[in-house]
Amino acid sequence: MDFITIPLVVGTITLGIYKLFELFVCKKERITMIEKLADRVNTGEINSNLSLNLNYSRSRFTFGSLKSGLLMLGIGLGLLVAFFICIKTCLNCMKRYPRTICQTIISQIIRIFAACYPEKHLEAYSMEEDLEHLRAKCECGVSVLISQLFFDNASFYSFRERARKLGVAAPIEAGIMPITSPTQIGRMVSMCGASVPDGVQKIIRAYGHNSMAMREAGIAYATNQIIDLLAEGVDGIHLYTMNQPDIARRICKNIRGVLYSLRVKRG
Repeated sequence: MDFITIPLVVGTITLGIYKLFELFVCKKERITMIEKLADRVNTGEINSNLSLNLNYSRSRFTFGSLKSGLLMLGIGLGLLVAFFICIKTCLNCMKRYPRTICQTIISQIIRIFAACYPEKHLEAYSMEEDLEHLRAKCECGVSVLISQLFFDNASFYSFRERARKLGVAAPIEAGIMPITSPTQIGRMVSMCGASVPDGVQKIIRAYGHNSMAMREAGIAYATNQIIDLLAEGVDGIHLYTMNQPDIARRICKNIRGVLYSLRVKRG
């Protein structure tokens, strides 16, 4: 019934205000017409057949702007009433139905994204505590999780498995940041607490002195990470390109054939 009440209220208020003002305008127009007739009629215009030769033109003043304004006012008042009815309906829903059902309804309308940390948040005392906070996020209505950057896929797989065992059912997208410079790695690692595996350290030692070579090696390493993640059935990939869209284009081009193969396999 609530879905019928809202449009019914809006329509009733709008139609009522419109009809009242239409009646008012018609009355004004009739008065104006009578006044113009009185001004135009004189004794010289009455002939022997008692016919009137009147050239009545409708009043130019039709209250069109005012009519439109009141119509919009009626729509606004109707929408305001409908808003309060929606609020009341939502509150009744929260009282009447379990919390999980309301969250399911909301999740179909709004998608909420949240961050997760494959190698633990810097302020968390343990991985177990961090996962408990993650589960609390999902219970509050999170739709999709996006991980902070990581360079070791094994840490992501371990994190995903533990999260699933704990009851976290939201899709987890893997956050990948291509390496472009040694200073960038140091800055980002200090911010999110990601570990630097031996493979990344070798790349830094071998190509860190040459920015172009470092960039190419970083793109290649990120591409290999993504290919491995796709093979393991990751829910999605989130690229941290740090305002360098050409890196994202390069990686997308590198994995184009892999994505096509996966689509064909899945049918």
